[in-house]
Amino acid sequence: MKNKVIMLLILTVVAMIFVETTCYSDNNSQLIPFKQYFRWGYRNREGDMVIRPQFTKAQTFSEGLAAFQEGFINKKGMLAFRLAAENIGSFSEGLAPVKIKGKCGYVDHDGKISIPLAFDDAGDFSEGLAPAKSEDSWGYIDKTGAWILKPKYDYAYPFSEGLAAVKLKSDWGYINKQGSFIIKPQYYRARPFSEGLALVHFNESEKEYINKKGMTMLIPKCVDAGNFSYGLAAVKQNGKWDFIDKTGVLKIPFQFIKVGIFSKGLAPVCADRFCKKWGYINTEGKLILPCIYNEAFSFFIIANLHCNFALIVIIYGYEIFTESYYE
Repeated sequence: MKNKVIMLLILTVVAMIFVETTCYSDNNSQLIPFKQYFRWGYRNREGDMVIRPQFTKAQTFSEGLAAFQEGFINKKGMLAFRLAAENIGSFSEGLAPVKIKGKCGYVDHDGKISIPLAFDDAGDFSEGLAPAKSEDSWGYIDKTGAWILKPKYDYAYPFSEGLAAVKLKSDWGYINKQGSFIIKPQYYRARPFSEGLALVHFNESEKEYINKKGMTMLIPKCVDAGNFSYGLAAVKQNGKWDFIDKTGVLKIPFQFIKVGIFSKGLAPVCADRFCKKWGYINTEGKLILPCIYNEAFSFFIIANLHCNFALIVIIYGYEIFTESYYE
């Protein structure tokens, strides 16, 4: 009888652990990479560790998978498939750009080459098309790898809200999916549209947001600015970042050394001088997760990732390329 009671207690504890673990995993649909002792793991938006630190490189999850140094993992931290590649991008519309033996193509969710390794560089799919580079020029391909807009641009971003920022000779403008310029090349720099607005530079110091007709919107005098997300955009002034709304009004006082874009209602921020610790604020500027993390990501990355760039995207200036973080 005593043995039965003990066994029943053991089974009860095991069942409780199993249920708790299962519920814990199911509730963690939004996972953020974090770094601890030179290894990367994943936390949920409550700050709980979901996947222990074990990877030397990591990306944010996209379409249920995240790239690491040897391939992709699922949200349980288990290997989805192994991939021997020099660089790996994130999944977008079912495909991820990869670089293998110096050439770029795309893999599907099973790790199979879906679009041949035929390009010198390749970007994320968006709205059915992806920028790809052949020799010295960029164009756009569809999901069969066929050229929809033949290479003729000096640089090209993925489509966003029906338009794509492209560079022709020394100027940037915006094209539609037929390749017609909706906003003629005239800018020193240009970023993709987000929530109906895009940041453009007239020279190294002058910048404005424009709408899809090319009309400008005044913003506070600042050193730099970011894309709109959740109605807010990051702007930098006097060495610190914070956020404005679409009328150009400052919504959160300047206080952060570095920030990321808002996604899932939260944005990563750091306030200390050397940015050794990161936390997350909501759209009202309230600190939701304390500044205790060594690194921090947005919950998704809106970046122009190409297969020739580094696997891991952290903070602009620390790694090779990202449009999602600003310093």
